[in-house]
Amino acid sequence: MEEHEVAIVGAGPAGSVCAKELAKAGVDVVLFDHSHPREKPCGGAVTYRVLDEFKIPKRAYENKIDWLILENQKGDRVEIHRKNTGVMVMRQKFDHYLLKEALKEKPSFYEEKVLRVTKKGEEWLVETKKSKIMAKTLIGADGCPSLVRSVVYKPIPKEHLGHCAGYHIPHDREHISKKFSNVMELYFLGPPYLNIGYVWIFPKFKDITIGIGARIGTPALTESLNRFLKLHPAAKCLNIPKKLNLHSHLIPMISNKKFFDLPSSGKNWMLIGDAAGHVNAVTGEGIYYAMMGGKLAANAYLKENVNLYEKTWREKYGSELRFATRLQKWFYTPLVTNNVIKLAKGNRLIRRKLYSLIAHQELK
Repeated sequence: MEEHEVAIVGAGPAGSVCAKELAKAGVDVVLFDHSHPREKPCGGAVTYRVLDEFKIPKRAYENKIDWLILENQKGDRVEIHRKNTGVMVMRQKFDHYLLKEALKEKPSFYEEKVLRVTKKGEEWLVETKKSKIMAKTLIGADGCPSLVRSVVYKPIPKEHLGHCAGYHIPHDREHISKKFSNVMELYFLGPPYLNIGYVWIFPKFKDITIGIGARIGTPALTESLNRFLKLHPAAKCLNIPKKLNLHSHLIPMISNKKFFDLPSSGKNWMLIGDAAGHVNAVTGEGIYYAMMGGKLAANAYLKENVNLYEKTWREKYGSELRFATRLQKWFYTPLVTNNVIKLAKGNRLIRRKLYSLIAHQELK
């Protein structure tokens, strides 16, 4: 049976960044993930701070974001122009880039699905169908729902979960440039679509990603997205094939700020990314928090103080996550969303606040 210092379960953005930082520092780390290459229903909008803090090269993304368009259920639209707002990524390509960067530092990598995690004395036994690995420290980066989280603490409660569904629709590059350019479109809808959440249309290089997100339990989520494709004027610019391949998954959508008082680490374990519940409850953004959480977890381990991770993630982005839990209950009230977007058309201050909420930078 192999033994390692650190075992990381999950090689998405959180796990890959964490593994890279640890292996680069000479830590004996083993990384598990059976799913690459894989696509996700994530819209794939990455804010500029990810590019800036992690030096993401052009080859890893699909398109730039220079415009935001927001529309309410009354049909009011506000357009906000700001170059270098961020970029669009296809998760299969982006996540694979991050994994390859991590593997350059030579961690052990098992392309196997983790089936069981068990505490054995002071260490952790990680089992796949083929392998059994012992590790002194365990890091859960295995998304939502998280096997590691269910072992080291307890699962994220159902009331704090959301559901996303979407399609990646191939398009000619010329059509994308002409009809969509570098625009990120967000549709905050009511009937006949849904009463909470939003639909997104994000142009990639040769695909248009269209998806929908809402709190788990919202009825007929996929049907709502299909009605949007059939009825909404924005869908008329899409070349929709007869057969679409649906992607769907759960994400954390924390509804109470007290959730973030729960531990994300223990004596010899840490939870990062979606496994920790680190997703913005208003925008659904998780990539930044996953990558930064992976970096902070690695730093805490290197300083021989796992609990330092608790302090640093709260200092770095904890206030954003807490604020989002309070704001989402207000923001997704149809009356509020309708009025905010309507007023933003003629009020620069409101446009600046909306932009800051979505892009996490100031509108000049």
